[in-house]
Amino acid sequence: MAAYVDWMQMKWERYIVRYSLRDQFALLEGTRDQVGRFSEGIGVWLFRARQSIEKVPVLVFVLGGAVVVLTALLYRSGWGWGGSIRRKSSKRAATVIYERMLRLLEKRGLRKREDQTPLEFVETVGRKEGWPIDAVRKLTALYCEARFGGKAFSSDDLRRAERLFAEIKTRI
Repeated sequence: MAAYVDWMQMKWERYIVRYSLRDQFALLEGTRDQVGRFSEGIGVWLFRARQSIEKVPVLVFVLGGAVVVLTALLYRSGWGWGGSIRRKSSKRAATVIYERMLRLLEKRGLRKREDQTPLEFVETVGRKEGWPIDAVRKLTALYCEARFGGKAFSSDDLRRAERLFAEIKTRI
């Protein structure tokens, strides 16, 4: 252990405390050489790439770019590849409508507690006289299926959820 500490002290003295001007120039010279070799390598690579590109017609690049853009758009819209994006957007749509309902009910004096599950909250709404419990129950069921059950929230489900929300809004 003592030898290791002694070695560290020696290196500290040599490379930190007594770092001479000659050492600094040597470091600068080595760095400059490495940067020069690196930039030459990049120049050669770019020259070869330009020669390769000149051999391939521009049309291939345009078509390839169009395929890449189209693929990205389709992937982003969720049209393909297992639908993981569709599921995320389904969850998002269901969550947005459910949260709108929660804000509306909160404005009317009924707030969902943090510790309540959506189904427990439905039971709380059910205790209120004259409130549209069926619509709240159905909208919550749609939300739970999309959010926790993995069911895709289809456009029909979205329309149905919007109708249920409108019903809740008019009846309270």
